[in-house]
Amino acid sequence: VRNAGAAHHLALLLPFPQIFAAAGLAGAREAIDRWLSRPRRRQLADGLLWAVALVLAAANVRVVAHHYYRLLAYGGSAGWSEAIYTLEKSLAQRPASKTVLLDWGMATQLRLLSSDRLPLLEATQPEGTAYDARYLEPYIRNPRVVWVKHAEGERAAFPQIVRAFQARLEQLEYQSEIVENVRDRRGRPVYEILAVRPAPARDTPAAPAR
Repeated sequence: VRNAGAAHHLALLLPFPQIFAAAGLAGAREAIDRWLSRPRRRQLADGLLWAVALVLAAANVRVVAHHYYRLLAYGGSAGWSEAIYTLEKSLAQRPASKTVLLDWGMATQLRLLSSDRLPLLEATQPEGTAYDARYLEPYIRNPRVVWVKHAEGERAAFPQIVRAFQARLEQLEYQSEIVENVRDRRGRPVYEILAVRPAPARDTPAAPAR
């Protein structure tokens, strides 16, 4: 699949690598039975196969323990942060006709945590570096719409969405304001809940006297 080489996609292959490894070890055991006739040699070969299996299992446990430690110590990245629980609770308390998510990585979790009760709209994913935010105009003009994006400093999956959104706000003479910073357990801002309002009128400079 195009652009589907991320680690969380590769994890969907599990447990097939382990199954293939087990099948290889079983095949090696059968080959040993055919080629080694002496019982002592077979015992030695069995020991080697068990050693290989234990090394593979230990490596797997080490990888799992490493990632578990990092999750406990540092929390997840923006797309996998425990701050999603706080975000769901906050959005559930805000009456909104629509909640527009300005990046990938929030919609599925929020639908699951809210039992699909939140009126979510995930911004369409861009095909390239450019992004057309004109379809967001009806939501920009609706004061009952709530907006969510990743906080400044957090890595966005599609940063061009927010850039196009901000540019569209300026064209329509609107502005966004941060209503709430949603933080993880370490106090790091992960998400921002925004409100969109008309920008204050600019003072027109007086015409020079003649």
